[in-house]
Amino acid sequence: MISVRLALCFTSLLPIAISGVKMDMCRNARTDLVEVSRALAQRDLPCARALTGCLLVQKGVTIGFENPNQDSAPLKRAANCWNQSLGVTLFRVGANPDLVVRVQKEVAGGDAQGEIDFEHKLDVNGTYETHGVIQVAADTAQGPMTITETAAVVTHELGHLLGLDDDPHGTGIMGDFDSLHLVTAPSKEEIASVKDLRADLFKLQEQVVTSEFSEPKQ
Repeated sequence: MISVRLALCFTSLLPIAISGVKMDMCRNARTDLVEVSRALAQRDLPCARALTGCLLVQKGVTIGFENPNQDSAPLKRAANCWNQSLGVTLFRVGANPDLVVRVQKEVAGGDAQGEIDFEHKLDVNGTYETHGVIQVAADTAQGPMTITETAAVVTHELGHLLGLDDDPHGTGIMGDFDSLHLVTAPSKEEIASVKDLRADLFKLQEQVVTSEFSEPKQ
């Protein structure tokens, strides 16, 4: 579950916020690509560059439990699941995490098993950062969350970070949590949606670079 936004905070470049984290299986995130195209058309290249960079989850996003003594096995499973599915190392488990995983009695959504609140930032040096919190409910209707169940919830929430929306009627990782019929990995369709989005973002990024090189010198 995701209750907030994909926020783009540009320390000194752009006071912009873009709402929605969906696309095919990520539908609304496609509207963010429209913003990039619009910025390109208006020759607002700093804006277009910042948007594409922030929408792309950069390599090396670190995840870790708020309680450092908690077993990191479920986080490693979730990180490896997406890394292997996408063929690129986007997530790793470590200290001083960018994404803090907080296990609590219930999440902000009340009836949800997990929730993510995050933002991507671009600082004045052109460095992209991702920061946020993943809330995970400590229990299911059947009892305390197992390692496998916790891994599944974190994998689902990382799917939101990558642009996927909840899919209540789907059979992949973005479907509703069901401890009796647990889904632990993204479907082929979900993986394809994320890969397609990233491919389109990389293409737009290339267009931005080409446009910058073609800009007349001042």
